[in-house]
Amino acid sequence: MEIQIPKAPLLAIKACLNMNNIRMSDVDRITILGKMIKMREDYRPFAPAILEESAREYFEIPEQYEANMFSFMNMVLKVRSEKQKSLGAVTHVDGSARVQTVSSTNNRLFNNLIASFEKKTGVPVLLNTSFNNNYEPIVDSINDSVVCFLTTQLNYLCIGNYLIRKRPLKSEGVMRLIPVLP
Repeated sequence: MEIQIPKAPLLAIKACLNMNNIRMSDVDRITILGKMIKMREDYRPFAPAILEESAREYFEIPEQYEANMFSFMNMVLKVRSEKQKSLGAVTHVDGSARVQTVSSTNNRLFNNLIASFEKKTGVPVLLNTSFNNNYEPIVDSINDSVVCFLTTQLNYLCIGNYLIRKRPLKSEGVMRLIPVLP
């Protein structure tokens, strides 16, 4: 089996974190995510990834800009006041967010995932963050992805069209592990 991965670093967990239970308004659960996986401070919010066609409904985008100009999480926009509660975990204290717009043109698989989430929840937004813990650089290979998956409390890992679920580890299994340095 061969899995193709992009040459650029894999930049996001892409919401493989129990889609049924995590909502952008669920700040307490997102705070736990930040501590257990990213191991970072509470004041650092995660970023929203949104379907490009829904971006203006949730964010204040100046008229002179197209929504596709925000596809790299490199710009900050104001979250519309009526949407801030539903996007609490990705809204900064000043009401802004570091937005990533997603389309079928720039990322077909991620676009389809967000669209599926929207069908289930009515919200075209997923939490997005770099795929790394606070000790390692952003993952850049399948091996890096697996190491990050195994050394954090992530439950699922998506690689291409594959979804990998971590089984609960029994204490006798832990006792048989043998650490090996690279």
